[in-house]
Amino acid sequence: KYTEIINQRSREEWISLMYNWVHNKRDREMLTLRMLDGEDYADIADKYFISSEYCRQRIEAAKKQLFSHIEISK
Repeated sequence: KYTEIINQRSREEWISLMYNWVHNKRDREMLTLRMLDGEDYADIADKYFISSEYCRQRIEAAKKQLFSHIEISK
């Protein structure tokens, strides 16, 4: 189901939406890596020198922030 939601918009649309609604640059970058590139939390965490759990928390918060502002077709 999550893949279906992602496939409803182009990569460019998602990036634009993220830029508009996720104001922290690092969170936006991590969300892009996870949501659009499918990277694991551990790999993203390594790139930013943070724990996997903190990485997951930041990405989930950014995703919540993003999805609170956009309409998802069911």
